[in-house]
Amino acid sequence: MSFPIRRFAVLLLISAILWGCGGLGGKQKASSQPGSITSSAVPSTASSKNSSSMQSEGISQLKQKIDAYLISNQPADTAGVSVLVVKNGVLAYSGGKGMADISSSVAIASDTGFRLASVSKIFTALAIMQLVEKGALKVTDSLLDFIPELPQSWRNITIEHLLTHTSGIYDIINDGWHPEILNAMTHSKLISYLINHPALEFEPGTRHDYSNTGFMLLATVVERKSGLSFPDYMQQNIFGPANMHGSYINDENQEIKYGDALNYARLRTYYGITTFFKGSMAQVSSRDDFFNFFAAMRDNKLVSAKTLAAMSRPHVTARGITAPNGYGFFIVDNYLAHDGQWDGFETEFMMSKSQNIDFVIITNSGSAGRGHIDAIRNIIFSTAF
Repeated sequence: MSFPIRRFAVLLLISAILWGCGGLGGKQKASSQPGSITSSAVPSTASSKNSSSMQSEGISQLKQKIDAYLISNQPADTAGVSVLVVKNGVLAYSGGKGMADISSSVAIASDTGFRLASVSKIFTALAIMQLVEKGALKVTDSLLDFIPELPQSWRNITIEHLLTHTSGIYDIINDGWHPEILNAMTHSKLISYLINHPALEFEPGTRHDYSNTGFMLLATVVERKSGLSFPDYMQQNIFGPANMHGSYINDENQEIKYGDALNYARLRTYYGITTFFKGSMAQVSSRDDFFNFFAAMRDNKLVSAKTLAAMSRPHVTARGITAPNGYGFFIVDNYLAHDGQWDGFETEFMMSKSQNIDFVIITNSGSAGRGHIDAIRNIIFSTAF
């Protein structure tokens, strides 16, 4: 049986874009009380401008709608959900409900870290593009320039092919579920496995087919070019500059930290196994961290505006087929997006190219979490704020 990491549904984005969206306002940190909704929005302020008054009303409506949804649909004593909405650079909503760790009676708060599943890929792509900006590599470089022990038949696979899911490398997770192979597999074991399984699904650059394996290999490229472990590179070059103080990589050297969300608020395994795959998954971040991440992206603290524009263009294959993804992002209309799924962790990230509206919804409750994501996204896009 296959347990694929979710590929971002184009219909999901199209349905979101069909909804109208409006404008927002200022920032206030959420408080945390176990068992309750912890939410905040921009408070109303006196203003003679009708637009400010309308924005404040819209924000208040957004908060009321999301809070009402959580009250009706999310039990306080089960695995839950964390939500952040930002408009024009200021906080519109920050809230959540449910448990991060049931056995320790830890409720979800604004600084609760969640496994991001495939949303981790956007951060891996940013790390690669930082190295491009520094002249350490080019997207046209061969993968074998950095991992030469991989099959020589892979010589034509480039960094860009990995970033755009056009490499032809099969997905070690989605293209067949083999827990006996995946359990406790590290990146060094992954490379050994790939050496012994060199067949590609198609000629590099000719098709688009989602591959977690490609982003795992990008993490190894980051390590070999930077001289740092992938977690250390991310701390020094992504999390630190973006003030994502609670973010880290959950790998063989770093367990989920106390207080952060467990799988279904109970488990430290995923589908009954332990995995150490970096680059395609394994990042842990909170909604507080995402507020700072959105600010860092607006201020070009991680990559330049020119680089982000390059990452944001839909990729065209060698056969002229346009894929709905750039470098690390899926792209529909004005939005850069990704979602993820890894056992109980369901996540969704959307950032508008115009920097008008950004949001992230992160859950640890499996199919219930996916239902929350769909419902809350619809609230966001159907509320004029």
